[in-house]
Amino acid sequence: MPPTIIFKPASGDDFQVLVTALWSKKEEPDFNSQDKVRTLVEKDSQKLLPNTVEAKIVLQEIKGVNNTGYYFSVTDKAPNPGEYRYMTRGAIGVGNLLLNTTILHRIKESGSVKDALSMLREARQIVK
Repeated sequence: MPPTIIFKPASGDDFQVLVTALWSKKEEPDFNSQDKVRTLVEKDSQKLLPNTVEAKIVLQEIKGVNNTGYYFSVTDKAPNPGEYRYMTRGAIGVGNLLLNTTILHRIKESGSVKDALSMLREARQIVK
């Protein structure tokens, strides 16, 4: 399994940010290209659509340091007790990696979402 990094607040459970680093097993040069990332995020949004309040999911662009990614935000129709009502998901190419990200949050316009998206914009891959 690829590694997933989880960010949480120091106390409480207002949000969770999960970042999974993916790479091409076949060393495809366009594995994390803008077009492939958009297609991946679009397909992901369509799978979630039946369980969301939103009738249509609109992709947003995220301009990174070296690449462009996409994300969307949705509202769960019927979250179970304790589950997060809001989710923001997306992906962006960084170096030869694809950072697939899920942000779970309790407040719709959460500052944690803005911070997490900012972190993705600034992400860089350093190979030593």
